[in-house]
Amino acid sequence: MSNKTAIKGAPGMRLLAPILLSCLALSCLAGDVSIRVKGPTGDVVSGVVVYLHGDDLPERLAAPRAITIHQQGKRFAPYLSVTQSGDEVVFTNRDDITHHIYSVAGPKRFSFKLRAGEERKVRPLSQAGVIPMGCNIHDWMSGYLLVVDTPYFGFTDSDGRVEFNDLAAGQYRALVWHPQLQEASDLALDFRVPETAALELHLSRPLAQLPVQKSVNDFDFLEEY
Repeated sequence: MSNKTAIKGAPGMRLLAPILLSCLALSCLAGDVSIRVKGPTGDVVSGVVVYLHGDDLPERLAAPRAITIHQQGKRFAPYLSVTQSGDEVVFTNRDDITHHIYSVAGPKRFSFKLRAGEERKVRPLSQAGVIPMGCNIHDWMSGYLLVVDTPYFGFTDSDGRVEFNDLAAGQYRALVWHPQLQEASDLALDFRVPETAALELHLSRPLAQLPVQKSVNDFDFLEEY
């Protein structure tokens, strides 16, 4: 995924970390940054992904991990997941029926059946990008996995905020992503640490409605599939 992806913004910030006495250059400074996402009417927007790009970012903040995406109630849970490139994904079927999980777009293509109670690991995701997911049996099921090439990412909370701690001094770009974004064009907000401590990013349009994860003619697929 290029650095010119979806985001929205407005500036402001404060330095929360003191200058280390042993440091002789600005690169020794670190800061905590709070980013808040708001909609076009000023309401806070929760559950969207905010991630950062910048100069000289560490490759990782922790060892590669595995995140889990459940199939439960004939839907993907969660609907939207985010992870860093190099991580693995585990699909776990919590339903008592078979699913056939697939993705035909994005940096990782897969297609496999998951019977009741089974799980399947998708090996490390080497490239950043958006992976839309579906089920060949239950065609109303949809979900998204965002793979980012930065260790700084997170979801906005119920107050529309996400926190990034101990950022090294330097130039950064904040980006926002969600499948239901309706922005007319990609937006990006640049800021500096330690000059910034609080940002507000403003969407120009409200998020679209989430898709209904239920079939009008519901059924359970035969286990012989």
